[in-house]
Amino acid sequence: MQAVQGADEIRFATGTLGCFGLLFHRATAPPSVGPISRRSWPSGQNTLGDTHMRLTTPRIVAAVASAALLLTMSVAPASAAAPTAGTFNVTGTTASKIRTPTILKAGTTPHREIKLSVNVSGTPSDVGYDDSNGDGATVGYSAYGGTTYPKIVALRTKEKRPSVPYLTSPTRMKSGSNTFRVHVGIYTTPGLYEARIPVTQTFYPAGKYTSTKTTRTVKVRFQVIANTKTSKTSTRAASSSWRKGKTATIRLSAPEYQQGARVAMYYKKKGAKNYAKLGTKKVTMQKKYGRYNSTAIFKTRKLTKSGTIIFKISSVKYAKGYKSRTVKVVVR
Repeated sequence: MQAVQGADEIRFATGTLGCFGLLFHRATAPPSVGPISRRSWPSGQNTLGDTHMRLTTPRIVAAVASAALLLTMSVAPASAAAPTAGTFNVTGTTASKIRTPTILKAGTTPHREIKLSVNVSGTPSDVGYDDSNGDGATVGYSAYGGTTYPKIVALRTKEKRPSVPYLTSPTRMKSGSNTFRVHVGIYTTPGLYEARIPVTQTFYPAGKYTSTKTTRTVKVRFQVIANTKTSKTSTRAASSSWRKGKTATIRLSAPEYQQGARVAMYYKKKGAKNYAKLGTKKVTMQKKYGRYNSTAIFKTRKLTKSGTIIFKISSVKYAKGYKSRTVKVVVR
């Protein structure tokens, strides 16, 4: 579409307009001239279309305003899309190694609480039971997987019936960081463990009363390391005979998790300055001496009337080596 107005004219081109292709053109026709035909245009000026019409100034202003409005509408940003169900991820972290506590005093059973953080990213959760953040959906998170709950499983230990750490969960989960706690006691079995925490998203679309549940499980591994003070307290020695001239049989009893360690027995007779090594054995599990302790048996005739014995137990996986308490020997 093209238009001509008086001495100063504006032409609108029908066809490919670009951004409404406004082209101003100064014409030579006098104001009294009526509608101009294609043939009446001077040579080289009729290049934008086949039809021309005369527009008054108000019409020009209205056309320009309409074009500007359309351009503004074309670049206006679209509103944010509503979230979709199942759009979230979970990660978890905790201490890589946790040492068991020690026995503080008789009659107490101390334990340690270690923080385990679970981070939920993606669709944000709402406060309460409605769309509190106005994103078009009501979203909540929980530490529950339909039929599964957060738990800790033993992946590798020295014990057949390990005492596994336990896990406590927050009352309510949310998007962002959530704090769980790993509980380790003095009798927790050293070893490699894995916390498995199912995180379920409950998603209600706007205006709907049926939800979509999506569960993702985060797995966090950590080690429990034996406290050498507890290991030492749990190590004892006994003998069936201390008679002079007889072979003394000495049995060392150590924690079950210490099995596989090498144990050396040292003896210092009365008046001597140093300990002498009497032998080395391997700590093994022996049913006749109980199912919860590992045992090493020593036999010797080198014991004198009085003296002391100590044992040096080597390190094993998840338990460092240590020296036993001193054992007093009195040969009858």
